[in-house]
Amino acid sequence: MSTYERIKTLMVDKRKVPADRIAPHIALEDLGLDSVELSELLFNIEDDFKLKLGDQIPDVTTVADVVAFVDHALAHRVASAKP
Repeated sequence: MSTYERIKTLMVDKRKVPADRIAPHIALEDLGLDSVELSELLFNIEDDFKLKLGDQIPDVTTVADVVAFVDHALAHRVASAKP
């Protein structure tokens, strides 16, 4: 399952966003995700992806931005784990 698909599943299951409204180009605000909801989504992402994203909310505005942020964190985790 891709990062996008996993995040979409989290948005549907944990944040109760209708699946048919989620697409990469859609603004988080248009999905009803304010800064508090985004924080909760990031906690869900940390749990699902086994990541530590930090305490600051990233500057993301679309679903694609969230996917890129998580992909970057995953790549950094893999790079830092190499000897």
